[in-house]
Amino acid sequence: MISLAFLLNKKNEKFVSFRKSITSLFFISVILAVYSTGCGAEKKIIIPQKEISINDIYSDIESGNLSSEILDKIISIEAQEQDKLKLLSLYYGKLAENEKKNGDVESYLAIIISSLKYNNNRAAYRTALNIIYNEFFLRQKYELSVYYLNQLENFFPDNKEILEAKAYSYYYLQNIYELELLVKKYEDKKNFSPEFLKFIGGIKNELSDEFNFYQYSIPNFQIFYSHQVDYDTIMLIANNLSSAVDYCNNLFHWLPDNRITVIVYSQSEYRKFVRIPEWSSGFFDGKIRIPVISGNSPQYSLKSTVFHEYTHALQYQKTSGNLINYWFAEGLAKYVECSGLNFNYKPSGEYILAKDINSVFINNKSEFNKISSAYFQSYYIMKNVIDRYGAIAITNIIQNFNKNRNINRAFEKEIFLTPEQLFERLEYEIKELYRSSGLL
Repeated sequence: MISLAFLLNKKNEKFVSFRKSITSLFFISVILAVYSTGCGAEKKIIIPQKEISINDIYSDIESGNLSSEILDKIISIEAQEQDKLKLLSLYYGKLAENEKKNGDVESYLAIIISSLKYNNNRAAYRTALNIIYNEFFLRQKYELSVYYLNQLENFFPDNKEILEAKAYSYYYLQNIYELELLVKKYEDKKNFSPEFLKFIGGIKNELSDEFNFYQYSIPNFQIFYSHQVDYDTIMLIANNLSSAVDYCNNLFHWLPDNRITVIVYSQSEYRKFVRIPEWSSGFFDGKIRIPVISGNSPQYSLKSTVFHEYTHALQYQKTSGNLINYWFAEGLAKYVECSGLNFNYKPSGEYILAKDINSVFINNKSEFNKISSAYFQSYYIMKNVIDRYGAIAITNIIQNFNKNRNINRAFEKEIFLTPEQLFERLEYEIKELYRSSGLL
């Protein structure tokens, strides 16, 4: 390319000459540059760039232009800081709104956190923290919880809420090393909440013993097990877990959203760390906890425990950490356990009214006869729904429940009955079962 200076100096050659007034205040806005081609000349028009205004950028964003070029313009434009922040807030708000409409939670969250680079405000922080809690933590996506909490911490270092959320996530991931590091680093520096301090105090003994547990990974699960538990037992549990995944997928079309933590104890360790009634053969509290007698646990009993507790873990994920209520959660787990193992579950315990089931699970855990009846009746209610309406009804009820968190509407929309109406219909059947079994 030949420069304009070169052209201006070539007055006597075959090039277009420019008037001397080119440097005047009225010089033309379009400059014709002549290129020598050997056979003629080609003309190129250069148009000066229009100056970008704040109003232009506002118009672009409102019209849906959310390209990276618009962000570059906002950052580079000469304007007051307050005006820039308004533009950035509008830009990221529109961007986040689009991702939210598309249902892309991770992109939505990433945009909110990215906006903190330019405007470190509490509203964006609170939104990000709520998304992490509701979309990841409650759905047992603890790795994602930690990942985004770390990003959020870059803008709010040493934040108490973030540190507590990370600690809970490490705990359910069974990442004891990171959990202990975090607690030791900040326990004397941060005014943690009373609930968190109570939680840490309650698990100290558990953490110290589980720190040296072995680890075994299979698809969908991280298994941690005591050195008192033999390898063959762990292989049996691993196979049962995989079978439970297949069974629930065939039944409800459910697969785990994220890996589930499973801890396998000796019987003595289980009684030491897991504070539940003596009759318990397994437990789910965000982790599946299973006690075994190494080399001597009945295979049938072990498989039933795995199927039962896995169902709790799966429902917990599908309802974002909401077990709905006891009769639903325990009834569903008992149904999967019994149907998966072809077990004929018969009435047991002391007859109670269906409307009292939840109360029994909450207030009468140590009364074995009442608890036995609560388990059986919960099972019978869920079995009745599945037998009449199909397993897909359970899938749909949970989807309905997730929309408004109302169990009555969720049931009514799917089977045209509220739970209370369902109980009334089944009360006579259940009573007859107890009478025929000599329990009433």
